[in-house]
Amino acid sequence: MATRAIILAALVAFLLIGIVRADGTPTLAGSSIKTEDVALKCNAVFVGKITLVGPPTGAAPGLATFGVKVTVLQVLRGTVDAQVGIRIDDDVLNHESAPKVENTYVFFVEKDETRLTALKLLPATDDNIATVKKLIAQLPAK
Repeated sequence: MATRAIILAALVAFLLIGIVRADGTPTLAGSSIKTEDVALKCNAVFVGKITLVGPPTGAAPGLATFGVKVTVLQVLRGTVDAQVGIRIDDDVLNHESAPKVENTYVFFVEKDETRLTALKLLPATDDNIATVKKLIAQLPAK
């Protein structure tokens, strides 16, 4: 019984800590999806700063779902409000970690009548933003 408790505690700790790649960069939501593919699928792309990360929930096996509040800094494609709530599904089996409060990301989101869901996040570096802008310029208009 004690062994099971230790294994369970280790598994929970593994799933909830921020996993990082060898270069020190965290693996973020949508890491297994090519940016080119997600850009075609999403309704909006924007740069935003995380202001609140809610507690994780287990929406499905292997996923940790977070509700986050974001201040939109720059819209790159589509339309979004200045302040938005977004659902983020992290694939814990792919070692994706939750975004951090006060960090800035490029969000690729899918909008429906009731919510925004992040399909992919990238760190909002100058290089990433420039690359995404070039990619968006090549896409057909929505």
